[in-house]
Amino acid sequence: MIFNNAKNTISNNQISQDEIETFNKQFTAYSGSNKTSSEVKALYSMVISNNSIEKTNNSNRLVKINNEIPTSTANNLGKNKSYTIIVEYDSNGYINNIIIK
Repeated sequence: MIFNNAKNTISNNQISQDEIETFNKQFTAYSGSNKTSSEVKALYSMVISNNSIEKTNNSNRLVKINNEIPTSTANNLGKNKSYTIIVEYDSNGYINNIIIK
């Protein structure tokens, strides 16, 4: 009985860790330096889409960009400018804010 409970705990922890990694992976693919305006626009679209799904699921895992919930894709980006994208995490390990510089 104790073995089964421990096994279930490990399995649940692994599932949770896998869920966190899957959630974060869609955003971490964009993090780093020298990102183009096209990459930043794609990231905005990804965040908006993700937030829409999370709202439908009544989840609190909304992702902000520069500390605000985005409602539209960034259209004022310079075509020949490069950007740095930094991700920030909440206390559970989920990305909750993305800084674009």
